[in-house]
This record gives sequence, structure tokens and C-alpha cells, in this order.
Amino acid sequence: MATIGMFHYRKDPEKVRRSYSYASHAKMEGIEFFYFCSKRVDFDNQIINGLTYKNGVWIEKEYSFPDVIINPVGPLSKNKKQTEIYLKLKELIPFTSFPVGTKLSVYNRLKNGKEFTKHLIPYEKIKKPVDVLTFLNKYNKIIVKPISGHHGNKVLYIEKLDHFFKVIENEQTQNIDRIELYDYLSKLLKEQKMLMQKYIECRRKTGEPYDIRLHIQKGGEGKWQNTSVYPKIGLRDKITSNLGQGGQMTSVKKFLYKEFGEEYFNIKRYLEVFAIQFADHFDTLYDHSFDELGIDVGIDSDHNIWIYEINWRPGHLYLEEKASKLAVSYANYIAKNHSRKEDTHENDRS
Repeated sequence: MATIGMFHYRKDPEKVRRSYSYASHAKMEGIEFFYFCSKRVDFDNQIINGLTYKNGVWIEKEYSFPDVIINPVGPLSKNKKQTEIYLKLKELIPFTSFPVGTKLSVYNRLKNGKEFTKHLIPYEKIKKPVDVLTFLNKYNKIIVKPISGHHGNKVLYIEKLDHFFKVIENEQTQNIDRIELYDYLSKLLKEQKMLMQKYIECRRKTGEPYDIRLHIQKGGEGKWQNTSVYPKIGLRDKITSNLGQGGQMTSVKKFLYKEFGEEYFNIKRYLEVFAIQFADHFDTLYDHSFDELGIDVGIDSDHNIWIYEINWRPGHLYLEEKASKLAVSYANYIAKNHSRKEDTHENDRS
């Protein structure tokens, strides 16, 4: 029987929503499961003082190092000791999740991978303010965003008009001239590294911005499958559909039917097939395999799919049961295959 450990920086599993869901699905599959944080690891004796869920409560139990570790989060970046323990465990035990890197590094990998470049929005890293002006001459409407940002923070819309530039950040719109834009960008670039993309018009018939999250995971056979496809709709005066800034999720079938009529079924199926094919390709761009991805895409007026962002830890909110079941099944798959590899190495040495 495989043993799965779940790492988290929080000491109390009651404060981690997924912990109970993982524990319950592991029990149903006959898998030993425990929760732990960095302080519970003993490298000298290779044991972890874990927490296991039994009869409605979390109880302490001593475990040997598990066959695999589910890592829905990493260590706190400011906690040096926690990071050291996390990285040391990663050298000894298979982990399920790996980071994809910054937005820029992801775009560069996709560009070099070539297979999905037609779905890649034209982009460039901003080295100096004049780069933005040159990019605007080419595309007229652009998005500027942090290379390492998330949650839609510091995302700007810039449009070149006849005698000035229209800049939108959050709900604030301002019309500024070339010199003012240059100064604005200079200040911005001193704060953080930014990239720019061509603006893709992706709005509902009623005017709200939207994108579609393709949430995919690997299951018990180690193959990609669709967990969910759901639209995220932003407020009409927003540039993006970020859920943290007033956006909302909705039913994909209902949404696609309203926007695309009788074509909704074919578009939904196209999105699902796209997600699997993309994930298979994305795996080849790295030295490790991913367990779960959240692919945010837009659909333009010609029904072309455009890739906005790739998330390696998409939220499980509203998808808890299905997502947790797949996560546990995939962890079990990793444990079994890692064990087989070790047995093969042992036989080769003997």
C-alpha cells in the first residue's frame, strides 16, 4: 500500500481546505495519507511526525518517509529553514507539483516549442519605455503586465490615439501625451520587470471581458484529463476578468450558447481537446512532468484561441471533490511507478 504525505507551510490541517478532501479520497482508495509541515520532519531517522484523519479528528502518528508528497503549496519564501527542509525532501522523495516559471519564461518556452505559437499572443519584454512606444506603433492596443505578477495586479491597457495615449489601470482612465507616458513607464519599470502583449478583444456581446479556464489534471493512469472548463467574466469597465477584482465564474454550456449559439457544442469540445493536446506538449518543454494546469484562454471574433496564462496551482474552489480525487489518484500513480523504477535499479545492480 502506498503512503502519501501532504506538505503545507501551515501547521494545522483544519486551516487547509484540501487536507480533509485528500484524506477522505485516499481512504476510499486504500491509501495511507498524512499531513505535515516542515517542523515535523526528522531527516536523521527519516521519519515524519504526521497528522492522519481518523474518526472525525486529526491525530498524530509517526511515519517513515512517504512514497510521494503532494505539495499544493511551497514553503514560505521568507522562511529559510522551511525552504531548506522542503528542498531536501524534494531530493529524496517524488513531489507531484512543479512551478511553470514566470509568464515570460512560459511564453518563451512555448515560442521555442513552436507547436502552439499560433495561439501565443505577440509579446515582448519591456527593457526601456521606448520599447512600449515601438510596440504601440505596431499593434495600437496593448496590455502591459508584470513578468512575475498574479491576481491581475498592475495590469495596464494602453491604446494609441491620434494625439494622446489612453491608459487604463484598474478603474482609472487617463489620457496622456507621449512624454507623460514615457515618464509613467519609467517609474513603473523601476518598481518591477514588465512585459507587453498585443491586446486581444475578448468580450461578451454585452461588453464584459472574459476568459476561459481550462483546468486539467493527471489521474491514476498518469494521463491528462479535463477537470473542468469554466468562463470567468469581469466587470464591464475592467480590462481583465480576474476573479479577485469582481469577476465571476459561470456555466460553460450556458455561457457558450449565449455567445456562440448553436456552435457552442463544437467550441466546448474544441476547448477540451485543445487543453489535452496543449498539456501533452507543455510537458515536453520541461525536465519534469506536471500534475495539474490551469490554462487561461480567450476566443476572438474569428473563434481563434489565444493563450493568456498558464497556472501550475489552479484553485480547487467549486471543484474540490473531483480535483482532489484526481490529485490523490495521480500521487498514487507516481508512488507505484517510482517504486517500480527503484526495483528495476536494484535488480540491475544485483
